[in-house]
Amino acid sequence: MKLLERAIRQRWRFDSSIGPLSTEQLWDVDLKVLDETYVYLGQKLRAIAGEGLAPASESTDVSRYGGKMALLKHVYDTRVAESEAKEERVLMRQKADRLDEIIERKKNQELEELSIEELEAMKND
Repeated sequence: MKLLERAIRQRWRFDSSIGPLSTEQLWDVDLKVLDETYVYLGQKLRAIAGEGLAPASESTDVSRYGGKMALLKHVYDTRVAESEAKEERVLMRQKADRLDEIIERKKNQELEELSIEELEAMKND
């Protein structure tokens, strides 16, 4: 990803409510901090680029703030997707465990319904 390489090479730092963040730290902070930082960068970008109808010149600052916002969005979206996938795996594992418990209970119930003679015969096999 060219954007990530650019962020690392240029040593981007992101002003946040908890202090400056490096590109690597974006993967560890609370998602709320990422969202707040994204909003803050959007405000800075609008202030630099202007909000009028005339197109803004592609200054270095405009390009950098736009790049930072794109990177924040990518990190945020990736982390949300990973979190949802992890939650789905946990739910699937819980469902499988629950089904295993029910199957085991039904097997035991079938055994308990057998006569003593049938149980002894099974034991001797």
